[in-house]
Amino acid sequence: MQAWLAQVSRTDDMIFRGLLIPMGLFIAAIGWRAIQNRQLNFRRRGEPLRGQAAVIAGVVVVVIGLGSSIAALISFL
Repeated sequence: MQAWLAQVSRTDDMIFRGLLIPMGLFIAAIGWRAIQNRQLNFRRRGEPLRGQAAVIAGVVVVVIGLGSSIAALISFL
C-alpha cells in the first residue's frame, strides 16, 4: 500500500512539474507581448516614463515566467 501511494505521489509530482514548464513559458509570452504593446502605446502618447515603467513590469513578468520554467526543468534532473 505504501509503495502504491509513493508511486502515485511521484506521478502527481511529475505531472505538476510538467505543467509548470508550459505555464511559465505562457506567462513569459504574456509579459513579452505586454512590453511591446505598452511601450508602443506610451511612446505614441508622448509619455516615455510611463512606457519605461511598463517595460520594467513586463520584464519582471518575463523573468518570473522563465524562472519557473527553468526551475521545473532543473527539478526533473
